[in-house]
Amino acid sequence: MRKNFMNKSAAAIATVLMAVSLTACNGGNTVSGNVSGQEVSVSSIGKQVDHDTAASTVLMTFEDIDITLEDYYLFMVQYLYNFEIDPATLASPEAVSNANNSILNEIKLETVEYKLALVEEVTPDPVAISDADVKAQSFYDYFGQEFFDSFGISREKVNELFERQVYIEALRQKTLTDLADDYEAEYIDKYGEMKFFQIYYVLFPSIEYDNDNQPVTTSDGAYVSCNEAKLQEQNKLAEELREKALENVENGDADGNLEELAIEYGVDFVSGTERGYVGAYSKELNELLEGMENGDISEVVETEAGYMVVRMDNTDDTEFKDYSIRYMAEQSASSLYTTVQDNWIKESGIANAPVDTAALTDTKIVAMCEYLTGNGLTINGGSN
Repeated sequence: MRKNFMNKSAAAIATVLMAVSLTACNGGNTVSGNVSGQEVSVSSIGKQVDHDTAASTVLMTFEDIDITLEDYYLFMVQYLYNFEIDPATLASPEAVSNANNSILNEIKLETVEYKLALVEEVTPDPVAISDADVKAQSFYDYFGQEFFDSFGISREKVNELFERQVYIEALRQKTLTDLADDYEAEYIDKYGEMKFFQIYYVLFPSIEYDNDNQPVTTSDGAYVSCNEAKLQEQNKLAEELREKALENVENGDADGNLEELAIEYGVDFVSGTERGYVGAYSKELNELLEGMENGDISEVVETEAGYMVVRMDNTDDTEFKDYSIRYMAEQSASSLYTTVQDNWIKESGIANAPVDTAALTDTKIVAMCEYLTGNGLTINGGSN
């Protein structure tokens, strides 16, 4: 499955950077750092790529869209920033080649997504459209004019990137919504007749906990089970708590005061509210829940987790059922989205579009990496 290096889009990066002190990126200032034993500074990096050359060098063409070396360098900024690449990572020609391929693949994806967004006439969020210029300015200011000039990247190209990503985000949201709608119909068929419930349970655990209420584990990470005597004691305490709860009900406390009893017995840290549906749990617990009515307090049931007393609070939680079905649908849609993107790439034909590989033989990626690292223009460096 394709790995998407744009775990943050340029817009997302800019949003992060807007909250960061920009002390290391004033275009006219010199900020020094040490990279591979040599001093590197903003003013010493020099002109790496001429803008006219970068803007006129076409790496590939997809339908009516020319992808230039200038585009490539702008995506390179995001790649180095997102992955927090340091110069040592790019020490071999193979590493440089792999990095360039990752950048090229991401450009192909975004190009297809933007084209598809225009074809499908998606409607971007008006707020996102108005924010694009602000985020572009933040992005530009963070790295600094001298940096962009050094690699042939114009302010206009940065603007284009942010405007394009507004449409791509709108396409993503539309696609995810459409996929979730399809999955929701499927899950309604599957779960629509089921009754979802809400319970409160008190658990007397069958594993040991320390004084900080953390499970005790062995050296290999396995939980330490209670010994037989402790298990019998836990069962006895669970029965005792249940009797007290039933007495509370008889005395007019409809909920049996289970929450307070859990605190009294010192097991509130492993007790709590649970929402789900019959069939999602162990055989013993499913059978118990299936026969309960609102307000019922159960017998003590032995589970893998320990001895449990359950109070049924709602046998037909329709609000939670609707939420659960939609949540599952959205999670399924999200999981499928990368596959959808891969299909877009394959169906568009851009994966096989001719690329001017000669223009990629000296893309200055190491120089850009040294520039960013040496001047603190990184995720960690930028937050200092």
